[in-house]
Amino acid sequence: MRGTVLAVVALSAISQPVFAADQNVFGFAGRFTDRFIEHALFPFTASYEDNYILGAGYQMFFLGEDGGLKLGAEVGTALRIGSPVSPAKSGWGQCFATTA
Repeated sequence: MRGTVLAVVALSAISQPVFAADQNVFGFAGRFTDRFIEHALFPFTASYEDNYILGAGYQMFFLGEDGGLKLGAEVGTALRIGSPVSPAKSGWGQCFATTA
């Protein structure tokens, strides 16, 4: 019985698209400014620290329809590199609602 259930789950997973319209994978990278956030609006004239960030996340909508209210969840991780913080890891998770 246990082998049959595993086979059904495996076949179901194979038939699904790799990235459905309700799933997103994203990445980001950047450098920290040494001033407040409003100075980052002009990236070519902003002054920067020697600290960098590199991260990735996964987002999935699990309830709702396109064109209406959708509920989802997101998880991710980031690595901060540079001085004086070298390296620092962080992670996050959240549930959210959006209209799309």
